[in-house]
Amino acid sequence: MSVFRVVVASLVVASMLGSCSDADPQNRLAEPRTSSSLGRPDGSSEPPPTALPVPAADRPVAGTHAAIEVLPRPDIRPEGAYLSENGNLLVWWELTGIRDRDAFGCRYPVAVTWVPRRGWSGGVSTGAVHAWLLADGMREVLPTRTGFYVSHSECSGREFRDQAPGLVVDDRGRIRTARAASATEGPREGATSVPCGPPTRGSCQVDPETGRVFRLPGPLSWIGSWREQASILWRASSHISGTWSVDGGTTWNQFIDPWDASPLRRGGTTFAASNGVRSSFGELTGGSFREGFVEWAPGDAAPMAPLPKSVDGYRSWQTTPDGTLVGIGRGGVYVSEGSNWYDVTRRDMRPCGGGALLVGRYLVCGPQRLKKGPRTALGLHVSDDLGVTWSTILLDSVVPRTADRRR
Repeated sequence: MSVFRVVVASLVVASMLGSCSDADPQNRLAEPRTSSSLGRPDGSSEPPPTALPVPAADRPVAGTHAAIEVLPRPDIRPEGAYLSENGNLLVWWELTGIRDRDAFGCRYPVAVTWVPRRGWSGGVSTGAVHAWLLADGMREVLPTRTGFYVSHSECSGREFRDQAPGLVVDDRGRIRTARAASATEGPREGATSVPCGPPTRGSCQVDPETGRVFRLPGPLSWIGSWREQASILWRASSHISGTWSVDGGTTWNQFIDPWDASPLRRGGTTFAASNGVRSSFGELTGGSFREGFVEWAPGDAAPMAPLPKSVDGYRSWQTTPDGTLVGIGRGGVYVSEGSNWYDVTRRDMRPCGGGALLVGRYLVCGPQRLKKGPRTALGLHVSDDLGVTWSTILLDSVVPRTADRRR
């Protein structure tokens, strides 16, 4: 499954999810079963005396009461972490020691924990953590403006129409089935582009406020939440630099090979944000019309402000929801908060040891294996001020109080 990872047949319906609150006393596991993946080295299916019974899920989605039966186990560990644009954290937990074919086939459940920004910014507060058990793993987690979209499952050996539907985690830590709308719409303000779920194939968008999923008019996508005055619309293309639009798909653009660049928007102005070869960005002026596209050559982008000369090897520049320009290199993060993007300040990215990901106004890097006393733990580095200060979150601490693994 991807970073950005994604045993029972899918029976999720909205009424079932509505009963998966933390207060539901019926959210419990079925009778455990054993797995030959934890069996003897000679291949026999009987587990050794030290092996734990592998859990089975008796519901497509179950709440904290079911999850806390699994989270204290030493053979379930955090495998991924995601931050929403407003700073909420989601941690993905999986069983270790199982065969790949069992994992890809969604034979065993996965656990998910969630904590709001206020619950981790001063150290993880276990009392603020929510948790669920998902019968079907093999999903992709996509941050939204206020939460997360957990895509439909991609379990091997299962028809697309039988995959588990997508899930929406909102700003209050509630999980529910994404509701598919019959309408086809262009990009909505604040929506996130996602893959459509069964029975519909193609490109969709999810409204994080309502949890509704709308079909997009074509193979379209964008980065982060859609912002009418800043977002770039991308269309599936065989062109090496991509095919993109700054007017909602009315006209389309391409960069001429081999010039590798990424477009940026500020209202009605379009910029070319280059990699380390040019070490500069410029406003797009000119371009030649050909075969339904405006093609841009290096000479068409007049440089407006040179960026620091360095060996950092910038790959591209991005903008935050408030219009701050952010460039991420191997040696630091470069930030321009001025109105003209002229003044660029280099900030430290030492905790990351490499690249970082921009989510909203947060910089995120990891998860990384960290040494903590006699043991190692998976940690996530987060900066809420674009590299001025950093916090480290130990992922195995993001559990409900009753399942606290630190006790």
